Amino acid sequence: MLTHLSVLHKQLGRGKLLRTLRDGQLYEVEFESGLRFILPSREFEPLPVAMPDSAFETRQTVEALRMGITPVEHIEDLTIGLDDERTRLHNAFQRTRIHGGAALAVLADYGQGKTHFIALAERSALSEGFLVSTLSLDQRELPPSRAKLIYQASVEALRYPDSQERGLQPLLERARQQPHNVMAVMEESLKGEECPFAFGVRAYLESESDAERLEALRYLEHRGNLRRAPRLVSTGNAARQYAYLFTAISALARAFGYSGLALLLDEVDYYSRLLIAQRERAKQLFKALIYASQGEESTALSDHDIPEHHKVNYPLRFSDRSAFFFLFASTQAPEQMPVSEWLSPSVLIYPNQRFRPSDVERFLKMVGAYHAKAYKYEANGQAATPSLVSFLAQALSNGRIPVRFLPQIAVTFYDLLYTYPHVSAETHVRDLARALQPER
Repeated sequence: MLTHLSVLHKQLGRGKLLRTLRDGQLYEVEFESGLRFILPSREFEPLPVAMPDSAFETRQTVEALRMGITPVEHIEDLTIGLDDERTRLHNAFQRTRIHGGAALAVLADYGQGKTHFIALAERSALSEGFLVSTLSLDQRELPPSRAKLIYQASVEALRYPDSQERGLQPLLERARQQPHNVMAVMEESLKGEECPFAFGVRAYLESESDAERLEALRYLEHRGNLRRAPRLVSTGNAARQYAYLFTAISALARAFGYSGLALLLDEVDYYSRLLIAQRERAKQLFKALIYASQGEESTALSDHDIPEHHKVNYPLRFSDRSAFFFLFASTQAPEQMPVSEWLSPSVLIYPNQRFRPSDVERFLKMVGAYHAKAYKYEANGQAATPSLVSFLAQALSNGRIPVRFLPQIAVTFYDLLYTYPHVSAETHVRDLARALQPER
């Protein structure tokens, strides 16, 4: 389900913010009573959905914000704007459930919220019932051209929406509880009897010792071999193989009631530092993952664009049961991967850097709620004055203040209000505006 922002209306009570209209001046809200109204945004207060229970934990969150860090656990509360982007993310999750996959690419310059959006997508995917693997690529240890390393790291980082477990083994242990259902799914493989994933799963289920199960697990993780198993290739044009394996994991996840698999890759812009041959490997991998998730809809790609390995061929999807969501983030520059040539605008996300006053006001009120709980006082929303909201919205939109500095500014401002209660909020706004004026 979509994680809507929660809001409070003084007369109508709690509700879910469905969308904003007229540049944020109106909210369409569905209330707990079942009624749905479009009302002025000024009549609502935002409600935290992830605030810690204790003042101590909330204080830790505030201290992180003071350092410019938004804790992942609270990112749904502490995200400014991105309403349209959240909706597109939800629609992509829906497409994955219904049609078996979806792809999105986040394109933005440095410091414009790519990593923040990846973290938001991770929390949203977990709340929507997906298994999630989130990786930040690296020039040396995890470059975008090393498909095997990316697959291995993704399997190791696999997260579950209903437990704190990690990796592929918890999913295989669930398979041991329902072996007949699992093998029925494995028999749907488009690769038939030569499917390495089905072979590995069957070996894990039939193992009689921990050592044998570990051997099967290592094979499925592409970290070891298994007797008589189809050989997994590590060199050459192996992109199709890894797309196939990711979709196989998604099909196994669906067998246990999960929505599928979400693979989220950040820092793809390391592509620009690769050699020509390495760039070609990276392009093959990303084309394969895009096609395995999105298919030909909203893309300029076809099955023939991803070359086959000279020794073994793989379909780009495990079966019709696959449900694979792929999201990646990169800067937009000539030397980067030509993503806009592969994908239509409908699956490209450019984090909105035009901040509406209503977005700023909602964010300030949310930080104020956290600050009040952390320091144990009654929040009255006085910091979200029209002058402060207007000043910050304009400063963010014209680039005078990078968005990553907004949490620090908000926390500092609430510190001033808390420490100097007899000084008006408007005085603090004027002091803040002077302090943030560029030096001449």
